[in-house]
Amino acid sequence: MASPITQTAVAGILKELYDDQKVQWLTYKDNPALAMIKKEEKFPGKYYPNPVVYGLTQGASATFASAYNNQSSPQVAEFLVTRVSDFSLATIDGQLLAAAQTDPGAFIDGAELMIDAAWQTAVNRIAGAMFRNGAGTIAQIASVANVSGSNYLVTLTNPDDSVMIEVGQVLVAVQNIDGSGTAPTDVATVTAVQRSAGTFNVTCATNIVSDWPALYYLAVQGDLPTLSNNNFQPSGSSTTNSLLKLSGFAAWLPLTAPGAGDSFFGVNRSLDVQRLSGTQFNGTGLSFEEALLQGTGQIAMQGGRVDTGVCSYATYTALITSLGSKVVYVDEKVGEIGFRGVQVNGANTVMSVFPDRSCPDGVIYALEMDSWVLRSQNSAPHILKYMDEIEILRVPGVDAAELRVGGYMNMYTKKPGHNGAIQVQLQEF
Repeated sequence: MASPITQTAVAGILKELYDDQKVQWLTYKDNPALAMIKKEEKFPGKYYPNPVVYGLTQGASATFASAYNNQSSPQVAEFLVTRVSDFSLATIDGQLLAAAQTDPGAFIDGAELMIDAAWQTAVNRIAGAMFRNGAGTIAQIASVANVSGSNYLVTLTNPDDSVMIEVGQVLVAVQNIDGSGTAPTDVATVTAVQRSAGTFNVTCATNIVSDWPALYYLAVQGDLPTLSNNNFQPSGSSTTNSLLKLSGFAAWLPLTAPGAGDSFFGVNRSLDVQRLSGTQFNGTGLSFEEALLQGTGQIAMQGGRVDTGVCSYATYTALITSLGSKVVYVDEKVGEIGFRGVQVNGANTVMSVFPDRSCPDGVIYALEMDSWVLRSQNSAPHILKYMDEIEILRVPGVDAAELRVGGYMNMYTKKPGHNGAIQVQLQEF
């Protein structure tokens, strides 16, 4: 009689299948920003303090008495960065587990398919969140039309945002990009995606033609802000305490300068907008080269030396077209994964610009890359194991087992003022 597969055997198979090389390939391929950002795999305590000096001491004068009397302490903003969690589950059928008794190969093939899919979903969610504001919104609605019965066709304002849409996703809508405003109760499931057209079909039991108006935003169910979260947000931060997704480039480098009521991880960034929330430069009336020179020039004024730019594929191809015969390609390698970009002159440096499918159109994030950190408890993502170290869990009441992929993480920059968001015009004139 064949021996049943054991937890030890499953753990051994998983360890063999998901070695460092394969994990790196699954995680970093097609995600240059995620590949390049520095990783810290310890996230102790309820939050991680990220101090940023934005003002120096001011006991200075040509007159000693004035210098003595006007002494002041350096201005330090302490961002109290909290963890957020993200999960992707893989369910393995009981018959597949049983097949491992006589055909381990069948188990490996079937389990690998399910786990790879769950892993890729987890990676896509982290890579997408790295470019967004933490609110969970992923695309904006242009229109919704009823096809027949419970079948609806959703058209996006930007077709490229369809990269964030997947068949089987369960979506909800909200009025504003930061997750605020009216949030209809309608829940719809994606059944088909037409990516080049920027449209997709959903099924919904309620009438979303009227409930999901134009210019509302879409999010995966469970991703929108909620006041009943467990992210251990410390007191003093009223704006970000309800966010469930990690705070990406759009959060740390907002396109609109933070106002007087700002409270981002406990910091009012309006006290020194550029040093605490980066450069916001609108270069839509300029050529790409002029926009990058002027935008990085403002960053250079704050001591930044931009080395990396990240943008969407539409922005990247428009940049290459703009450069014409002056284009110079550059190859970057992270481990065994390579990325191709282009070199562009900045105000005080030469920067390498890379396309990332998760980046929104019309903006180039100009980054001093070594100032950015993705901090997580263990790697992000990883196969979740709990106190008993068990990786494969029985599903109660179902002939199946479950494997969980996810992580507990957030990202931040140690020098916001050394980075910026440069808006550009896709159509050259």
